[in-house]
Amino acid sequence: MKKGFTLIELLIVVAIIGILAGVGVPMYNGYMIQAKINTSEANHKQIANLISRTFLECSINPSKKMRLHPKMSTVPCDSNQMGVWYGYFSDYVDWFGGYENAYDDSLTFCYKSSNAGNVRNPDIGRCVIKYKSQSGKTGILLKTNIGNESGQPDYLEEFIIKE
Repeated sequence: MKKGFTLIELLIVVAIIGILAGVGVPMYNGYMIQAKINTSEANHKQIANLISRTFLECSINPSKKMRLHPKMSTVPCDSNQMGVWYGYFSDYVDWFGGYENAYDDSLTFCYKSSNAGNVRNPDIGRCVIKYKSQSGKTGILLKTNIGNESGQPDYLEEFIIKE
């Protein structure tokens, strides 16, 4: 009696592996895309909360000087110059915040926009921080392109006012 597998048995095993791979790979890709979207959305919410908390802390104690990281300079809470604040927040996010671009790790997650007009839409997986006036109020605009399942842009936008 010979020990081993017949050609038919091997072909059946290869066919089963092929079917499993054909079903598994698209599901895996779907999970990866959803994970990137969720990561970008979570980063956006964390940064928006950071800005809101900082402005709230400043409204409670206007004489305080804010320092988000020991290696950063301080910003006086009584400063209403949004140009100072947007630069401060974007520097923190880029250098010390630990936020990564879920779609492309060679790019930073956020960048600052100093143009006075409309914000250029960020690429998928990126956000832009800008100061902006809206309805007579000046604040920080955070706009993130989280993308969607079909690879198209999908934007989250927060306008955070310093009271």
